[in-house]
Amino acid sequence: MEYDVNRFRHLIVLGVISWSLACSDSGGGSMGSGIMDTASDDIGSGVIDIVDTIDTAGAIDAVSHSGIIDVKEYDDDCFRAEYYFCPPLDAIWKIKVITNICVEPHEVVEMGECEQYFECDPSNDTVFKVSCTDSGGIHGYQDRWCEKGKYVLSECVPCLPEVCNDADDDCDGIVDEDIPIDTCMNQCGLGDLLCINGENVCDGDEPQEEICDYLDNDCDGEIDENVRNVCDECGVVPPEKCDGIDNDCDGSVDEDITSPLCENECGIGDLLCIDGVETCVGKMPEEEVCNNIDDDCDGVIDEGDWEC
Repeated sequence: MEYDVNRFRHLIVLGVISWSLACSDSGGGSMGSGIMDTASDDIGSGVIDIVDTIDTAGAIDAVSHSGIIDVKEYDDDCFRAEYYFCPPLDAIWKIKVITNICVEPHEVVEMGECEQYFECDPSNDTVFKVSCTDSGGIHGYQDRWCEKGKYVLSECVPCLPEVCNDADDDCDGIVDEDIPIDTCMNQCGLGDLLCINGENVCDGDEPQEEICDYLDNDCDGEIDENVRNVCDECGVVPPEKCDGIDNDCDGSVDEDITSPLCENECGIGDLLCIDGVETCVGKMPEEEVCNNIDDDCDGVIDEGDWEC
């Protein structure tokens, strides 16, 4: 059948307006300012998106965004499908116009009805949480979003007591809250079991560098390993002294002790360590004899019951 292109252009305008009014009457919507935009349809590889505005002169202004030919319903690549929004605008309805683009001027071969095509606006990628009930009858929530004009729902996640898993188990909008603090044991002893970033962490003393303090600083079960002196004590090795003990832990007792001078009742001597006792070794008191010497070191010379 032959078509008068200019006549069809006017029919498109009148048809779009009449369909818009029909949709408004049947769907309860209102055209408002009279502006219609094509749906961002993604039904296949052959969609051309058009932006249409009914201006005051009643003309249709079409702007092609993709230039892809729709061959879904026609065998010939010459046919193009254009989709237009129509009221009610809150539900995204569309009309469809098939045009033969292989003739000049382009020829309209089919005009569809105003019908709802999308469940949701495909340009809106907002994710909403909606109430649901799982297979066990437990109340929960699931995510809902728009994908290619259709609503997609995630698995229903039931509301359960909160546990440490970085998830909102009890559906109150808060993650890992009010989890009881238990006692735990780490390598250094007791601590508090805390929920940190969705994981249970034992908060207690942490291993430190081992120092000599008679404590197990690095929590390896050994105390002061490799940090004590040769006497297995903290600090410097003690010096040897005269007490019958191996103070410097070298296997010898009372060795290498300095012998200072000393003074006893008979005069100057050497202070020696003998059997663990410091002893002043020098002239010792003797029996007094007649020799003009204070033999018994009592400060008196040749005293006695005799005459010398």
